[in-house]
Amino acid sequence: MADRWATFDCYGTLIDWEKGIVEACRKEAAKDGFSFEEGPFLARFMEVQAEIMAGSYGLYAEVLRRTIVKAAGERGLE
Repeated sequence: MADRWATFDCYGTLIDWEKGIVEACRKEAAKDGFSFEEGPFLARFMEVQAEIMAGSYGLYAEVLRRTIVKAAGERGLE
């Protein structure tokens, strides 16, 4: 009998990626006494991420770093 494989995409299914992004950013912002509205921040985060991903190839960790820096910076967070 041949091996059988099944693959699936767990993005947004098993992993709540958006919640993780918001929680990580909220935790860092709180260290400096900042807060933000989840909806607008996440919407802008996704826009910025798409802009960055449309550029040259990069590791996703770097895409996340650049996205957070820009999205947070637009809201006055360093």
